[in-house]
Amino acid sequence: MTENLLHKLEEKMMTLLGDIEDSRKHIQRLQLENNALRTEVDVQRGERERQARKLQDLISILDTVGEGEGDSSSSAGSITSNAIMSQVKPVLVQQS
Repeated sequence: MTENLLHKLEEKMMTLLGDIEDSRKHIQRLQLENNALRTEVDVQRGERERQARKLQDLISILDTVGEGEGDSSSSAGSITSNAIMSQVKPVLVQQS
């Protein structure tokens, strides 16, 4: 009887060790995926910042051109960076 119980205990321990190993592999895979996603987010954040700087530069150029055309055009339709930037909302693009 004792030998039977020891055998069942050994089987349960082997099952638990297998489950632990499967969980460890799953966690490791999730950590790798998480790191890849963080890297992707960092790249997208950098790209978004570069695009925002380009937009600011374009707005500055348009403001300069608008100021150079005289008072009538600048008062009628001057583009200000604050007005445009307040309307710009970041767009997240999800790639599949």
